[in-house]
Amino acid sequence: MDRVTRFNVIAMSGKAVEVCGDVDTMILDKTGTITYGNRLAADFFPVDGVDLKELIHYAALTCLHDETPEGKSILELAHRMGDNSTEIVGSSFIEFTAQTRMSGIDLPDGTKIRKGASDAIEKYVKGQGGKIPKNLWEEVEKISSLGGHLLQSAKIAVFWELFI
Repeated sequence: MDRVTRFNVIAMSGKAVEVCGDVDTMILDKTGTITYGNRLAADFFPVDGVDLKELIHYAALTCLHDETPEGKSILELAHRMGDNSTEIVGSSFIEFTAQTRMSGIDLPDGTKIRKGASDAIEKYVKGQGGKIPKNLWEEVEKISSLGGHLLQSAKIAVFWELFI
């Protein structure tokens, strides 16, 4: 038990420690089952040609029905930064899927807003005939180097949130 505590392992019983001595391989899933995901949105980073207020507004719209901790955090940050987005009648929320690696919202005027993995959003924007801002990957690298988790979104424009 003393050896276990030196490695910052919390053991609930001596039997648990004993059983772990027979384990060769342990496979864990992503955040959620073993740990709690407590990442909080810390900031928004518009890329070239995107207005910060517009970015915050679109980010909030994509999170109105997003029940994930990240989605709730983005919405809370947007509200703290002055955005009071509410549901737009006739909008359709697009749930995240592992296949698309995106979620978002389709607005009644035909505007499609998506958030998700950087490469998935880039592919989506190009598939919709949109252009990728020149400083996109520069921003990706900058935020990644800070240890931030990127969540990119598109309305044939691109935005970022930094999670800490």
